[in-house]
Amino acid sequence: MRSCRKPHNFYRLILSDDVNKISIRIPNKFTREHRKNILSSNVLIIVSDDKVWSLGLMISGDGKLWLQQGWPEFAEHYRLKSGHLLLFNHQGKSVFHVRIFDQSSCEINYPPPEKSPMSENDIDRPLTEDDQRMAMAETENCLINPFSFEIQFSSFLIIIFFRFVNTVLASEKGNELDEQRSRKRALEAAKSFKSDNPFYSVTIKASYFNWVYAPVPFMRRYLLNDDDKCVDCVLQVSDGEILGPVTCRDHNTYGKLCGDNWRKFCDQNNLSVGDVCVFELINEMKKVLKVAIFRAR
Repeated sequence: MRSCRKPHNFYRLILSDDVNKISIRIPNKFTREHRKNILSSNVLIIVSDDKVWSLGLMISGDGKLWLQQGWPEFAEHYRLKSGHLLLFNHQGKSVFHVRIFDQSSCEINYPPPEKSPMSENDIDRPLTEDDQRMAMAETENCLINPFSFEIQFSSFLIIIFFRFVNTVLASEKGNELDEQRSRKRALEAAKSFKSDNPFYSVTIKASYFNWVYAPVPFMRRYLLNDDDKCVDCVLQVSDGEILGPVTCRDHNTYGKLCGDNWRKFCDQNNLSVGDVCVFELINEMKKVLKVAIFRAR
């Protein structure tokens, strides 16, 4: 039989060191289920270090609920940053219990006790009797035993979530290190290139598939005639295949090879970011550049 039980828990993952410092949004599904209960001027947040925070709600134009007033002080006090996860357990009406986990998948070491942290307007005063009565009344019959199955299962999900995130991050870091090593090998191989002809080398960047950098001194000495700013040249790969014309332009501070045939050259030779191309002038009269490609993969 399908349960119609409303969700009591939700989590918020901090994705940036700055984006969640001003306010934090309550998930849409939770808002739909509990809107009438939590729609009040203040929300009480009970953290695992037994501190109680009174945070003001803000309703955006599209009807979404945000914890805003007092949230910057909350985020600063617990030093929230990218990778932190907050587990909100709804205790009833406008009361939540919050546990904070860091990137290690473990609950944080909470700051030592200080004077009671409250919202901007109440920073130096303790909870009012009304606040205390509301907290007591709303949590008396709905507080969950910290050793209950629900809390244990939530903790299990958090551990699984963080393990997944850490696995993905470790994999990405490993791939990044592999790419860096491959690019370094390609660059070292290109540095060993020797020729009696004039040449220059370029490491391919993401922007170089539309045009590729060419040093101005090389262009003016070997490719351009007198005061010309543009000339057509020809590219030749190691197997002798020729592609052209490829436009060579002088932009005063830098030069570039560009045009449809340069893009075609990239496609035909499967150039990738990190590859190193050595452009060797083998025929100055016909402007032929032989291209040696050192792969980064």
